[in-house]
Amino acid sequence: MKLPIIGFYLLVFTVTFATDIEAGKMEILNTEEGRVTVFKDGVIIVDRDTKITAKNARFYESKNLAIVHDSVKITNPSATIKSDTAYYYLYERKTVLKGNVLVSQESLEIKAPELIVEYQKDLATAQNGFLIVEKPHSIEITGKTGAYFLNKEEGIIDSLPYLKIMENETLEVTSQKLSFKNKENFATATGKVKVTSGQTVLTCDSLVYNWEKDSGKALGQPVLRENNNELKGKTIYFFARDAELERMEIEGEAYGNYYNDEGDRVEIGGELLSIFFAEGKTNSIKVKNVNFGKLYRRGEKS
Repeated sequence: MKLPIIGFYLLVFTVTFATDIEAGKMEILNTEEGRVTVFKDGVIIVDRDTKITAKNARFYESKNLAIVHDSVKITNPSATIKSDTAYYYLYERKTVLKGNVLVSQESLEIKAPELIVEYQKDLATAQNGFLIVEKPHSIEITGKTGAYFLNKEEGIIDSLPYLKIMENETLEVTSQKLSFKNKENFATATGKVKVTSGQTVLTCDSLVYNWEKDSGKALGQPVLRENNNELKGKTIYFFARDAELERMEIEGEAYGNYYNDEGDRVEIGGELLSIFFAEGKTNSIKVKNVNFGKLYRRGEKS
């Protein structure tokens, strides 16, 4: 049977909207919460460009709410969403999804225990943790709270963001806040940023990373450390291949304090420092326009 919900609500909300519900069986109950319609044996809810299917549902007239459960699947032009239970507010066009939530797009997936989707805003928000998987580039992003614009494929993680790239090596990024644009293949991390790859650790105030080009730029007191080696400057550019660092360039008041293969300590400064890596370790360093340099032989005091 097919039930036009518009007939129930025109008198209550004095607005015009049409939502259709189809089900194998239907039962109308009068409860303390008002009239409740119970749908069983397969339910389909169609609201404009959004379609919800499940095994069972309850519709609460007084709350303008459909609680849909058992094998919930929601489809619209932006994404396909699955969960154990969905609370769908018809007038607001908002869904609260609970239990094994999975949002699927062509190149991206979101997994969460709970998610709120507001279709008029094209927005999904998480408050209790989530995992984002960017499939083509083996990227995982996790966080505690965040927001994601489904059509734009853009997100903001404002609590405990963590980005991991898993190729031949693993590159990890932690910060206080992370935003990303999936269609443009880049992420921006801000606040106590830390990038780790092998034995190399880069810290800075902000970082822009392009996962399509496997490269990034660090700003705000960037410092590169590897064991006892330290290099720093105004800006650090890094270039990787399959998440393994290949080269870094340090510009602006570039400074290096590192140990060579003989155990001698080298202190040097210049316009540009170029660091080349092999198997996660520093292989060689080149300096452009040297303005000072010191060599301390092994065992010699500074």
